[in-house]
Amino acid sequence: MATLIDVAKSEFAKSNFGNAIELYVQCMRDGSATVPQCDLYFGYADCLAHLGRLPEAFDAYAHAGVHMAQGCIVPLERWRHATIALIQSCTLPALSRRTSLATITATNGIPGAHTEAIADALLCPVCEEIPRTPVTLVCGHTHCKSCVRERLACRVCGLKIDSNDQEKDVLVSRLVERWWGQDMKVESTNEQAQSFLEKCLYDEALRCCNQSLDQAPNNFKGLLTRSEVLYCLNQYQSSLADADNALRCRPTSYKAHFQRAAALTSLGRNEEALVAHCVAVSLDKSGLSVATALKHDITRLLHRLLVPQYRVHQSTTIPTPFRKRRKVFTVRSMSDCEDGNSSCGEEENFLHTPKRSRRSTGHPGDDVIPPPNARLRSLLERIHQEVQKIKRADSRTNPPHVNPTLIEASDFDCVLCCRTLWKPVVTPCGHTYCSICLDRCMDYKQQCPLCMFYIEDTMSLARHGATRFLEVAMQRFIPVAYTKRKRQELEPSVPIFICTTAFPSVPCPLLVSEPRYRLMVRQAIESGDRHFGIAQPSGKPPQNGRQQYFEYGTMLDIRDCVLLGNGCSILSTVGSRRFRVMARGEKDGYDTAKVEYICDSPISRERTGYVAKLHEKVLGKAVEWFERLPETYKTEILRSFGQMPQVEDEWVTERDGPAWAWWIIAILPLNQQLKGTILMETNLEKRLLAIDKTLNWQDKASSQKRQSAEPCSPCGSDGLQDCPTVDCCQRTPPPMHLDESTAPGHATHFLM
Repeated sequence: MATLIDVAKSEFAKSNFGNAIELYVQCMRDGSATVPQCDLYFGYADCLAHLGRLPEAFDAYAHAGVHMAQGCIVPLERWRHATIALIQSCTLPALSRRTSLATITATNGIPGAHTEAIADALLCPVCEEIPRTPVTLVCGHTHCKSCVRERLACRVCGLKIDSNDQEKDVLVSRLVERWWGQDMKVESTNEQAQSFLEKCLYDEALRCCNQSLDQAPNNFKGLLTRSEVLYCLNQYQSSLADADNALRCRPTSYKAHFQRAAALTSLGRNEEALVAHCVAVSLDKSGLSVATALKHDITRLLHRLLVPQYRVHQSTTIPTPFRKRRKVFTVRSMSDCEDGNSSCGEEENFLHTPKRSRRSTGHPGDDVIPPPNARLRSLLERIHQEVQKIKRADSRTNPPHVNPTLIEASDFDCVLCCRTLWKPVVTPCGHTYCSICLDRCMDYKQQCPLCMFYIEDTMSLARHGATRFLEVAMQRFIPVAYTKRKRQELEPSVPIFICTTAFPSVPCPLLVSEPRYRLMVRQAIESGDRHFGIAQPSGKPPQNGRQQYFEYGTMLDIRDCVLLGNGCSILSTVGSRRFRVMARGEKDGYDTAKVEYICDSPISRERTGYVAKLHEKVLGKAVEWFERLPETYKTEILRSFGQMPQVEDEWVTERDGPAWAWWIIAILPLNQQLKGTILMETNLEKRLLAIDKTLNWQDKASSQKRQSAEPCSPCGSDGLQDCPTVDCCQRTPPPMHLDESTAPGHATHFLM
């Protein structure tokens, strides 16, 4: 028999619970005086619990409890697997009945943390109260300073808390004082009561609780604290009443359910206490810590419910030395097996029933395990129903009430842009600004605009989340102003870089140093779009203080960005699509536009053959012209624009035509006005003719230069006016002659 028991324990250790059940059943059928029957039943029940068969497991645990009453001494720890199985059924109700508990027992027997709804955004997510001395973390969630002081991570998102990230949020603090000043006085009284309670000064704590509840009779924290105080004063019925009232204010508070369970336990109402404990565990958001604290209490309740009443009586007849050893396992109250709190009668009757008269239940071991325990199964079903009921309830805390007369839209204005805050972020010194406004300020000076506090790590500000408290408050209290501000920010527009003309599929390296464009580039990269529009200055006088730019431009895709030590950056971009400006605007200091994307018109079937021949001819001329350029020019071209693109197989159907044509246009010595005119052209045939005409004039100019000893003067535009495809065409200085000077006030250059 001992060998069979060892094998059963070995199978259990290997998580082969099905095999272990069969072995335990065989041991129970054979019977042996060398192995206590309660050990066999406990082993059998533990296997059932690990298989998720909780009702059958508790039938076996109850039967083991009867054998304990007959003199089998089992430590309280022996109920550990029963406790774990019960906790699991509360915290993971959807878990498969066949899922093993091995991974749970390996982690102290507690399932993973409960991750259901967090408190209203206007409340501290830790204490679920109005935040006292509010602190907004980097992630944007606002806590009480006292609640966050000892925490390692944000309760909402789990982001690690920086010890330096605990300065009072000035704006949130001002709003809290204005909206809930009276409530904060009540909370201060509750904190005094809690302090007295921790010092075991129960009379003073009770006085503070009564004072708090006189001012706010339905204050949750006041009711819960008074329930704890009354419990410590052994006034269990009054403690239970306050816990019930606290649950009416906040039905999904695990703390209130735990306090209710403690009061019920002291009143001897063990079944109700077990239900309350299970509900508290199911609502626990921190999971591991609270469930571990409750585990011992649940184990004691199971011990009281599963061990018959005469277990206490029998212990009094045991000699004194044995009674001392068993003291910890003795049921402490005669109420442990009161009617409605135990299944003693069923088990006691079973023990006096002959084996042959026991009914079969249809499972292995039917001849040695008692029939289903109706009282225990009813209790388990009740626990399951209560847990499911509380989980289906709305677990969100009721939002705190704010007097509408105390709300002013100007409270939410940014002091920098004088508009409603958009994505408000808080600085390390506690002041709040629009994230964009603060970002722009950091380009000029690394100081808080209000208090001049030096902000050492400006890059970290870009990672700050928007203050959730303010965003929710604006959506809830000033929805019209917030929606208007949101519409201004989210209207579809393209940021415009006023610099030069770029072309589809052609690289365009840029040095960005002007603050407004540094901000624009950061926003493009951080948003994930990684693109912006570029257009040539029109040369017209500024209008309304804004520089004028050409009507057509090109979208640039950011391929790489190199940040320089002085805040400037070198961008590696490639042109993608052409656009036409439909409406112009401004955002955060730089120009924006609503655009219409353009593409080439389809080539008619009649012109396809001609365009193909023209394409071949112009391509050959372009390659020949490029090869004749001086090596220094070619080196600069290749470094800036890369190699000439290969001809596409289906260049006729390309959205912007063959890429090589744009590459040639980019390096041809045409003035920017003419390049802009070619960019807007949606007829491929006309663009090819323009390239051909320009190459012809280049050849003519080169021939004249070779025939004359004097430098060739720039050709006039008279001859080019005869070009059938270009309305205006002027020569610029020789190829790749770059004017590196820029207009005053412009710090952004086009790099070759």
